[in-house]
Amino acid sequence: MSIQDTFRGIQEALPQLLSDDYLVTSVCTAVIVGLVVFVVLIFAIFRKSAGDVVILAGLSDAGKTLMFLRLTEQSYYPTQTSIKENTGKFQGKTTLTLVDIPGHDKLRYRCLDRWNNRIRAVAFVVDSSTVNKDFSDVAEYLYWLLSEPHIRKSLANLLVVCNKQDKVNAKSTTAIQSLLENEISTLNLTKSSSLRSTSSDGRPTATVGVPGKTFSFSQLACRFDIVGCFCTDSEKSASVSAVSDWLEQL
Repeated sequence: MSIQDTFRGIQEALPQLLSDDYLVTSVCTAVIVGLVVFVVLIFAIFRKSAGDVVILAGLSDAGKTLMFLRLTEQSYYPTQTSIKENTGKFQGKTTLTLVDIPGHDKLRYRCLDRWNNRIRAVAFVVDSSTVNKDFSDVAEYLYWLLSEPHIRKSLANLLVVCNKQDKVNAKSTTAIQSLLENEISTLNLTKSSSLRSTSSDGRPTATVGVPGKTFSFSQLACRFDIVGCFCTDSEKSASVSAVSDWLEQL
């Protein structure tokens, strides 16, 4: 076939290629392909930004490290007050990184700063047997977590873990939730007196919940749950299934 014959063939086919049906089909195909690529990119960005870190936070002696060992290693070791964070893996729907943050107020903020950009969830551990005398400190720490800008931006799930429910003097999950809500409401009032309130470590804070209203965990933008468990200084005695079930759903 000569070059002239090839050129003539293209000329004859060109009107058909440019027909209305062909153009409509081509445009629709291009739009569908573009939408698929867009959705895939958005999904990939979302999965990347969702974070893989679950923070175990709470005051010293709340039982965080024992719980961390049960969840990451299904084992028991004697523990002492942590001076640095512990990290381990939990296999749920996806592999999560559990980070046990020291409870001491001089250490907790520095440790949390290292994980801010990867936080997916916070499990806030409360000692149910001492919460009556410590509730102000407990609520202050939780208030800071919920108002700290970096954590607030990425936090999608919050679990309040009422630990040591096996103790005779342990408060129920309902009572602890009520104590925390009342104290956070008080903190909102006291801190709202300044246009730019600061927490105990000098960091800026924001109102938690709906401004001007009594605080309730239902006001949070993130998912909230509260469970009871116990994880004592015994190799065999532990009940952390409620926490592991929550982690499985993340």
